[in-house]
Amino acid sequence: MRGDGVVTRLDTLPVNYVYRVLEIAEEFGYDGSLTLSEMGVGHALESGGSVDVPIETYYRIVEKTLAVVDIPAFGIRVGQKFSLADYGVLGYACISSTTLRQLLQTFFRFQQIVGSSATFSEALRVDGDQAMIEIRSSGANEHLVRFDIEEAMGQWSSAAKDILGRDDSMYTRVNLSCSKPAYAREMQLLLGCPVAFSQPRNEMVFPAAYLDLPLTMANELTSQLCEQQCNTILRGLTEQEGIVDQVRKIIINLPGQVPTPEEVASQLNMSYRTLRRRLGEEGTSFKEIHGEVRMGMAAEYIRQTELTTQEIAYLLGYGETSNFHRAFKTWYGQTPGEFRTDAQTQSD
Repeated sequence: MRGDGVVTRLDTLPVNYVYRVLEIAEEFGYDGSLTLSEMGVGHALESGGSVDVPIETYYRIVEKTLAVVDIPAFGIRVGQKFSLADYGVLGYACISSTTLRQLLQTFFRFQQIVGSSATFSEALRVDGDQAMIEIRSSGANEHLVRFDIEEAMGQWSSAAKDILGRDDSMYTRVNLSCSKPAYAREMQLLLGCPVAFSQPRNEMVFPAAYLDLPLTMANELTSQLCEQQCNTILRGLTEQEGIVDQVRKIIINLPGQVPTPEEVASQLNMSYRTLRRRLGEEGTSFKEIHGEVRMGMAAEYIRQTELTTQEIAYLLGYGETSNFHRAFKTWYGQTPGEFRTDAQTQSD
């Protein structure tokens, strides 16, 4: 393990992410040392220090590797190289949790300190007797989104075996929103459970009863001390970035959903009252930021895709297309159709 697994900026990743990519690449015959030297991170790997890597650099390394070597289920293989120890103090907070539910809640609460907000983010959802780890990616293109989702699933498949001390998978199935790839069989073998494609969400499904199983390394005092340290680290990270930018990022990472101010405040580890006060100090409100993000995404969908108005409304979480149509015209002074016509005229 290289580095302590904790970042010093929200737009970076620990250098061990790069190290894991290299491990898999080398197993498939690709020497990534030249690529690392070109991007200025070769020395960091050699020194073994605690170093952050800008997310743009990490994605360039991944894309370079994907372009020159064919690695089936690359993201899953990279993710399975991780263990909970790779997440530094957050990993110890998780390992010492009393139950799987506490472990997941702790990880999702503090996942920003290990760089998750820079690539993918995860959340726990429970529906009857089933629980799901839902994964979302902020990757810049289809290939990076798929890699992010696979990598997260690889990490959780590996972590589950460590947590529960079992060789078989605790997951009953995995759902992916992407179409079925040529390496679908390898994915199923690596994850150890059925994999379904073209699904509404990217999620790993397991029995909800597992959430309350006691963990063998539970230690309440250690867990509390580690959580306190995680909270201190998270506070230091978020104070580097304005609260408006933090709220904007959370909303962008929840496409198709309409998060409440209370839910966003919880993700920022603060009360709704504190969030409202801090936004007011910066001269804005949650409603204004949410409207800005939604309309900005709507404009990009119209400019960059051929999606219909109805499809865009659905992607942005509008229950009725007419509500989206009205909101868009209020914001831009044009209907979505008029906006698209103007955009096409300007590009010609």
